Order: sequence, then C-alpha cells, then structure tokens
Amino acid sequence: MFNPNSRLTYLDQLRPPDGYSLDRAIATTFSLDLLSLLMAPLSMSLYDCRNQEDVLKDPIAVLEALRLTTDRFAVFCQESRISVPNKNTRLYSLLEKVVVQVEPPNENGVFHPKVWLLRFTPDDEEQSVVYRLLCLSKNLTFDRSWDTVLALDGELTN
Repeated sequence: MFNPNSRLTYLDQLRPPDGYSLDRAIATTFSLDLLSLLMAPLSMSLYDCRNQEDVLKDPIAVLEALRLTTDRFAVFCQESRISVPNKNTRLYSLLEKVVVQVEPPNENGVFHPKVWLLRFTPDDEEQSVVYRLLCLSKNLTFDRSWDTVLALDGELTN
C-alpha cells in the first residue's frame, strides 16, 4: 500500500546511496527540457547541491558535474520534443552526446516511457553494486504538477 505521507524528490532519487558513485544511467522521457536535464548530472555527481539556482551560478561546479557524468548516461526522448530554454548557454552543447532522439516506427506512434535505470558502484569493493529503477508519471521537464515515482533498489548478487 502507498504511504501518502512519503515524499521523494526527483533529483534526490538520482543521487547515489551513501558510499556509492554513479557508474551508468539510462533514462527515457517523451518531452525533455534541457535545463531539467542539466540538473540530473548535478544530482548524480554533486550530492550536496540543494538549490539549483545557486549551483547554476557556480560554473566550475556545473562543468565538473558534466565532466563526471556525460559519458556515463544517456537520455532517450521523442524526436522534436526537446525544449530549449530562452537563455542560451554553451552548457547545453555539452549535453548533445547524452540526448538520443527516438522516432517511432510508424507515424501514429509516440515514444512515451518515463523510466530511469541507474547503476551505482561502491567505494568499498567489499560492497555490492546497487541498481535503482525509477518509473515516473511525468516527463523530464520543470512541469510543476505532482509526480508519482516508483523507486526500486536492488543489489547485484551471484
């Protein structure tokens, strides 16, 4: 049964567990906002960032987060459903290799899953690899509607 008092934030779910680091991540979404996507590497690599406006004002932190993560994750989205923010920045060009636009096989189809699969490796080699599956009800945008998240964590075992 769902606990109505349980609250999770999207970005918190992208953060590695204590003692772990992001190894790989793959995401799917219908529509994609590039500023929202820029926040994902910050959450996956700079665990202490809490305020997006303050973090985005620190260009070194943003570049370091992108350096640490852009070769470790991919985001698949519906072709031509990328929203580019009004303020242009070169940071978005660093996300180019992360985004893969999907064209459905027929003209009536759409690519509409909203899923993340993340793999975290432990700092201590005695620990197991951890996987996290997120199934979301909204796209990777700054839409202010409530989002329902199913978050499942599991360890790699023999």
